[in-house]
Amino acid sequence: MKCPLFLSAILAVALPLASLSVAAEKDSDANLSEIWVMKIERGKALAFETAFKLHLDNRKESGDPRAWQTWTAVTGDELRHYYVRYCCFAWDELDRYEQWVTESKIMDDWRANVDQLVKGYEHHFARVDMANSHWPEGEHEFAMVGISHYVPKMGSHQSLERTKKTLSDAAKAMKWPYYWAWDSTVNGKPGLSLVVPYKNYAGMASSEQSFSEMLAKHLGSEKKATTLLNDWMNNFEAVHYEIYRWRKDMSMPMKE
Repeated sequence: MKCPLFLSAILAVALPLASLSVAAEKDSDANLSEIWVMKIERGKALAFETAFKLHLDNRKESGDPRAWQTWTAVTGDELRHYYVRYCCFAWDELDRYEQWVTESKIMDDWRANVDQLVKGYEHHFARVDMANSHWPEGEHEFAMVGISHYVPKMGSHQSLERTKKTLSDAAKAMKWPYYWAWDSTVNGKPGLSLVVPYKNYAGMASSEQSFSEMLAKHLGSEKKATTLLNDWMNNFEAVHYEIYRWRKDMSMPMKE
């Protein structure tokens, strides 16, 4: 299962993404995200989406304190999966939220009207690396995200964290022309994701200078840049890249 972080949308639709730094200012421990993956059988997507939207309306009317966001894959082999995600919160907020779920009886509606359309579920937590991410202040309109999924080698944690910070600091200093967020898995197998948001497909076009070229200029040496990038890649067994689309019609309004 590919566990994506800050999910996506396309073309004319736009996603207001809340600032990671704002979440960090409110609570230094509010760096967790929760994601539910819902797998839908062939031919049932339309019925699921209709029932899901009605359920979201019920949640809004019931005062759900969370603004759940829904994403679907543009690439890969999981095109009938829906990723429903909320960020960012601390562990103790989860206790309060589960209490709201119990008292509101919101899951009665889910079980009665949506659950029968879902073939299977996955449930994941992830942790956002606020310090090494570079996210815009306030809410911004993005339509999709490209996510690089990294599978770390056993025993690579210290080297990974060190090179991740070095590369992130360099990207900030040399003004790499993109926003990004780092996300690591909490449950399941170790995993790391680099999330880059875009307003549309055009925004995914290569910049005039590649990251490696900018890094070489920043470090004053092509050899130093190559060594740093090789050190980074040596932390991983595998890397793959996918694109995800934000479903505004299946998401809740962002909370202020």
